[in-house]
Amino acid sequence: GTPAAGGAARCGWHVERRGGRRASPVRGGRTAPGRLRQTGEAMSTGEHRPFEGPFEWFVKFRNPFGEQGQLAMEPSFLTNELEFYCLALLTYLHARRHGGRYMWLWWTTILHGLTTELVSYWAEPIDNFWHSQSTFMFFGQREPLHIMCLYPGYVYTASVAVSRLGLSELSSACAIGLFVVLFDLPYDIIGVKLLWWSWHDTDANIRDRHYWVPWTSYYFHLTFACSFDLIYQKAKRYFVGISGIYSADEIQRMPYAQQRRAENWRGELKASVLTGLCAMPFGILQFVPGYHIFKDVFGVHAEVTTMLLMGLYGVVLMYGFQHARPVNIKELG
Repeated sequence: GTPAAGGAARCGWHVERRGGRRASPVRGGRTAPGRLRQTGEAMSTGEHRPFEGPFEWFVKFRNPFGEQGQLAMEPSFLTNELEFYCLALLTYLHARRHGGRYMWLWWTTILHGLTTELVSYWAEPIDNFWHSQSTFMFFGQREPLHIMCLYPGYVYTASVAVSRLGLSELSSACAIGLFVVLFDLPYDIIGVKLLWWSWHDTDANIRDRHYWVPWTSYYFHLTFACSFDLIYQKAKRYFVGISGIYSADEIQRMPYAQQRRAENWRGELKASVLTGLCAMPFGILQFVPGYHIFKDVFGVHAEVTTMLLMGLYGVVLMYGFQHARPVNIKELG
């Protein structure tokens, strides 16, 4: 994902975008060598036929074990896909076991992911990201199912881990942003090398790269994850009257008045919907002072702006550690 984590239907492996540009298997103007170049040719359909009804537009199945499936063309891509399915399943089982706000958190990450991905695909100014075809493709073959599994895998895991540190809400949000970047760093570098996706090399916002990963990709994960947690905690405090992540058992042990507030499912629903819809725009707002002013006005390299933001988050986090009260660091069961 990037600040424009969108893309046309079949990136990386040379497939046309309907009614527009065509993605080619190149990296930085250089054709991908050897097997990847052959892979791009083999996985291209040559033509993009219309969808047979709205259901095929909504979801398209690809046989991963077929002659031109992922296993034959690029086994690492299939491995990556299965990894994210497992990660999403494990986080869901964790949320279900604990119940309470853990389930609300899990589904909120899904809504946040849908909002981020779909807006990025359909907003032309930030449509600069092209996915390769996975087993299940949604919304006109533009959204791989395993990419949706990335959000609970990253954001849910980071949110639960950071919630045990006893930090303030602002420090927690910064910690979650840094946590998600640590998750994403190797994934971005390996994924773009193996053409699991491809970024345009004509967009000025993603021209500054780190191992061919745009620095703004890291900036995106920092700001969006931070905004997600900030809005979610504030929304729960406003609509429910209590913030934090609590299991069903922990809610049952609360004083009666606090327990009644924590069991307010209407407030939880409002907080989840608000967070899922608003985390992306608030994440984008952080690009204006921290990235666009420095980059567009003063011509500062994106590496500098990203490292400055990481440093700022780190300072807030270190301050939070000085006043932290860790709880339930070791999970039982």
